[in-house]
Amino acid sequence: MKRDLLFAALATIGIMMATSCTNDDNVIRPGDDAQVTFSLGIENALTTRAISDGSSINQLHYAIFSEGKLLISSKDKDVQFPFTTSIPLVKGEEYTAVFWAQNKECEAYTISDDMRSITIDYTNALNNDETRDAFFRSETFTVTDNTTINIVLKRPFAQLNVGIPEETWNLAEHLGVKFSTSEVEIKKAAGTLNLIDGSVDDLKDIKFKANDIPTEPLKVDINCDGTDESYKYLSMCYFLAPSTPDDPDAHNLKDGAAKTLLDDIKFVFRADNGSSEITLGSITNVPVQRNHRTNIIS
Repeated sequence: MKRDLLFAALATIGIMMATSCTNDDNVIRPGDDAQVTFSLGIENALTTRAISDGSSINQLHYAIFSEGKLLISSKDKDVQFPFTTSIPLVKGEEYTAVFWAQNKECEAYTISDDMRSITIDYTNALNNDETRDAFFRSETFTVTDNTTINIVLKRPFAQLNVGIPEETWNLAEHLGVKFSTSEVEIKKAAGTLNLIDGSVDDLKDIKFKANDIPTEPLKVDINCDGTDESYKYLSMCYFLAPSTPDDPDAHNLKDGAAKTLLDDIKFVFRADNGSSEITLGSITNVPVQRNHRTNIIS
C-alpha cells in the first residue's frame, strides 16, 4: 500500500513538472521502461595470450532478479570482452544482475535453473587446465533513466601455482630428467558458489589429475621490487577456496573473500620418459584467496 501511494505521489509530481516545462524528456515516470546497458570487462585482462589473462573466456551467462524473483536469463556464446548488452527495465524498480563468464569448452560448471548458484565438478578435473578459468559478479541497482553500468568481472577461484628457477630446470634436463606432467590433491575445496552473495559451500577433497605442464613462464615478483622474475611452471590449477567466517574480511565475498590456510596439499611431478617421479606431500599453511594467485617457488 505504501509503495502504491508513493508511486501515485511521484506520478502527480511528474504531471506537474510536465505542465511547467516545455521539454519533459527528463521527467521520470514510474512504470516507463529505460534502456540499461551493461558494459562488462574482465579484471586484469591482457592483450597477449598468457595463463590467467582471461583470454580463454568466451561464454557469458547472465540473469536479472527483481524482489528475489528471476525475470530474465540468457546465455551468449562466442563473447569477446569487453562486452556490452542492453536490457529494457522498468523505471523506479530495484534489480540485481548476476553475471558468470567462462570458456564454452569447459563442462565442469553447472548453473542452477534459478541462476542463483554454480556447482563445480572436480570428478575428471585435469591439472594445468586453463579452460577452467571463470569470472563472475553481481550488482544491485535502481533504474532511473537510460544508463550504462560498468561492471568488472572477477575470478571466484584461487589460483595455485608451483614453479622452479630456470637454472634448476636446466640442470634437471642436463641430468636427463624433464618433467612433463603434474597433478595436485587439495583438501576441503568448495563445490558450490552462490552467484548473488558470493558465498561458498559443499566442502570436499579434490584431485586435479596428471596433465601436461605449461610451457610458458611463471612470472612472479618474488622480491616485491616491482619487477617480475621468470620461473618454470610445474603446476597450475583453479579451485573454489573455502571461506573463513570468523575473519573480519570474510563478508567481502564479491571482491575477494579473506585468506584461508590450507593443509595437506600434495603434488606429484613426473618425467616424460617415466624415469622419475617427485612427490611433495603434506604441505601445510598454504594461504589461498579468491581472485588471487598463490605461488609456491622451490
